[in-house]
Amino acid sequence: MKQTIAKIISILFHPVFLTPFLVSSFLYSDSSLLLQGNEKKILLLFIFIVFTVLLPILSVFLFAKTKIISGVELTNQKERSLPYLSCTLYYGALFQLLFGLSIPLVYSGIALAGCCLLLFLFLINLKWKISAHTAGAGTGLGIILYYLFINDNQNLALILFVPACIIAGLIGFSRLELKQHSNAEVYSGYLLGIVVSLASLFIYNSSILYFYLQ
Repeated sequence: MKQTIAKIISILFHPVFLTPFLVSSFLYSDSSLLLQGNEKKILLLFIFIVFTVLLPILSVFLFAKTKIISGVELTNQKERSLPYLSCTLYYGALFQLLFGLSIPLVYSGIALAGCCLLLFLFLINLKWKISAHTAGAGTGLGIILYYLFINDNQNLALILFVPACIIAGLIGFSRLELKQHSNAEVYSGYLLGIVVSLASLFIYNSSILYFYLQ
């Protein structure tokens, strides 16, 4: 029973789905980050889905079809490098696209944090296997934490941070229960995601602020 629950959690909160979940949460939770009109919200969410879900999934299936990797599960450490690298490029392209749009910086910041995380995952994966599931969960926590600090919005804490903590805990449980990762790989994933997201958002927003003050 626990194995079945762990499998469901692992699939439902696969890293490829976490970014659209996070974007949806921001779009429909905080008035200071809302876009005017449902059409704009849907369009922005669709853009995220294309770059962070559809393109990565299509790439993995293409790699598997052409025998570059042995399967779509990516259980082999060495076979994760190319998907990580391709997803880094997708997130980088998404950041470039969103940076030019007149939307709150949180959304381009999410793309940038994801891009930075994937680059670190690619580099780390050359030597050591780390949990992408918990790294993705940690990134979500880091992004929410950052905007909690700068907005001082208590609603965000209740609506976003508490559920994100629960989901992150469930993700860690699922990876350990399925014996896909060791404790070190799971907890280092959390740490990497939180640190990389906080650092990238701090540098990004500081750079934007410095530019406008000149």
